Amino acid sequence: MATACNNQEYLQFLPYVGKGSKFKTHYINSFNSISNSNQSHDDHELRSRQQKLTNYKRISKYLSQDELFQLNQEFIQQIFSLITSFRYDPKILNPGTVQEFYRQPRVLSMAPKLPESLNIEVFTEYVDQITNNRYVHNHASNEENVIPMLLRQFFHKDNRHCMKLRGIQSYNNVIRFFLSKNDLPYAKSLLAQMRTEGIRPNRLTYNLFIGHLRNMPVHYTNPLITVLKYLGLMRKEYISPDSTTWHLIYQILPDKISKQMLLDKMDQLGFSRTALLTRFELESLSSSNEMTKLLKSTPPPSKDINCFNILFSQLVIEKKYQKCWELLHETTLTPNLSTLNSILNSLRNNSRVDLCFVFYNYMLEKFKISPNTTTFHYLIAAAVKQGFHNNWRQVLRILYHEMLAVTGTTNNFSGYYLQRAKARSLIDLKNNQAPLNLKTPLSTAELDIRHQLFNDLSINTETKKFPTIPNTQKHGPKFVKAALTSGYHRVKPSKNGEQKANYIHLANRAKSVKSAIQKDFKQKDKMHNLSRRYRDRISIIKEGYTSNLKQKLVDNNMVSVPYLK
Repeated sequence: MATACNNQEYLQFLPYVGKGSKFKTHYINSFNSISNSNQSHDDHELRSRQQKLTNYKRISKYLSQDELFQLNQEFIQQIFSLITSFRYDPKILNPGTVQEFYRQPRVLSMAPKLPESLNIEVFTEYVDQITNNRYVHNHASNEENVIPMLLRQFFHKDNRHCMKLRGIQSYNNVIRFFLSKNDLPYAKSLLAQMRTEGIRPNRLTYNLFIGHLRNMPVHYTNPLITVLKYLGLMRKEYISPDSTTWHLIYQILPDKISKQMLLDKMDQLGFSRTALLTRFELESLSSSNEMTKLLKSTPPPSKDINCFNILFSQLVIEKKYQKCWELLHETTLTPNLSTLNSILNSLRNNSRVDLCFVFYNYMLEKFKISPNTTTFHYLIAAAVKQGFHNNWRQVLRILYHEMLAVTGTTNNFSGYYLQRAKARSLIDLKNNQAPLNLKTPLSTAELDIRHQLFNDLSINTETKKFPTIPNTQKHGPKFVKAALTSGYHRVKPSKNGEQKANYIHLANRAKSVKSAIQKDFKQKDKMHNLSRRYRDRISIIKEGYTSNLKQKLVDNNMVSVPYLK
C-alpha cells in the first residue's frame, strides 16, 4: 500500500499540498520539465490584437445577444473569412467523424494491467484503453492518481523506451485525457513535444484544443481569439477544418446571430446538418413550442431520438404530461434508455413520483428498455423530493432493493438524496424517529407495496389518455390506490384561498432543514475529496514521483515494469 499519512503529518504538509501551494508547478510540472517557454511564437502577434478583458465569461453573461454580437463582430468576421477560405475535400464533409469526437468515456471498475511487452500497436491500444475509459476503483483516473501519473511517465521527454512507441494517435488520446482534466499547460507541452519528436499534429489535435474552449471554467480573454490562433496554425500546416471543427465553433460562438450565420455558411459549402447540430439548436431554446416548430421543420436525417428527448424533458418541465405522452406514441423513432432518463430527470423536480413509476413501467413494457443506475438515481431523487407521506420509507427501501436486483449494484449518484432521507428519518415522529435502514430484506407488506408500484401503477400501452390526475372512474381503484401509496397527494387550498399560517411555518422549516442538510453534505463531500487528494500529494512528496507511481501500480493490480523512467 502507498505510504499512510497521519493527522499530524497531514497538517505539517498542508502548506505544501493545499490551496495556494502551487503543488503542480513544483512537483508535477518540474517532473515533466514544463515551462512557460513552450508557448507558440505566434502568440505575440495575436496578443497585440487581443481584447484585454478581465474575466470575459463574467462580463459576457450580462450582455444581450445584440451586444454580444457587436462586441465580437470583428473576431466573428475574421473566423468566417478564415474558415471559408480553406479548400474542402468531399471526404472532410462526412459527418460520421462528429459522433466519434463527441463520444463519452465509459465508466469501468478496474484499470487494465500493463502489458508484459510493448510494441507500437500494443502501446497505442493500451493508451487508448486507459484514456478513453474512466476507472473508479481506487479513483484510478482522478488527478494525481495512477493513470495520470502513468501517462506522464509514458510521455516523459526522457523516456527513451516509450519515445519510439509514441505516435499521433497515442498523443491525441493523452491530450484529450488531460484537457478533460483542465490541465491545459501540460496538453500544450505535449503539443510542443510532438513537434520536437517529428510528429506533426493533425486535424483531431487542433479540434481537441478548440473543443476545450467549450469546457473551460473561466475565460479570462475572448475565446474567439484563441479559435483564430488555432485556425491560423491549421492554415500554415495545410490542414483543412472538418465537420467536427464547424460543430465546435458553433458551440463556442456566443450569440444566436453569429450561430445562424455559421449555419448559412455550412449550407453554402455543402456540409450536411447532423442530428447533433439540431440538438445544439434545441438546447438554446427555452420553450417546448419553439422546440416543436424546429423539429417539424427539420428533415428526418438531421434529427434522432436524442433530439426528441430534449423536447420530452422540456414538456415535462412545463407539466404538459398529456402532450409528452401523445408525442411518445406519435414519434416514428424508437425511444431508448436516454428517453426514459431524461423524462425521469425532469419529473423528479415536479413532486410527482407517481408519474415516475407510470413512465418507468410503461417504457419497460412497451419498448423493453433495461434501466441502469442513473434511472434509479432519478427515481430515488423523486421519492425523496416527494417529502413525508405514509409510505415514504417503504418506497425508498423498495427502490434500493430493486436497483440492487436489476443493476447488481447500489453504487450510483444518489448519495446526497439517501443521506437526506436518513436525516429526515430522525425527525419522523410518526415512526418514532427510527433510523432509516435500507439494507434489511423487504417485509411481506413491502412486497405488496412493490407489486402496487411496479404492476398496478401502469396503464394500457395503447391508450392516449394520460393520468395527469388519477381518477377512480377513468383509471380504476387499483391505480388510484397505487398512486396514493407512492406519495401522490392533491394540494388542498384553505377556505379563504390562502395557505394557512402553520402550513407556511412548516414549509419554511422544512426548507431550512433541507438547505442545512444539503450544505452539510456538500461540505463533507468536498472535504473528503480534498483530504484524499492532499494525502495522495503528500505520498508523492514523501516517496518521490516514480516510487509512488510504482506502489500505486501494485495497489491497483497493475504490474510494475522496468521501462518506467
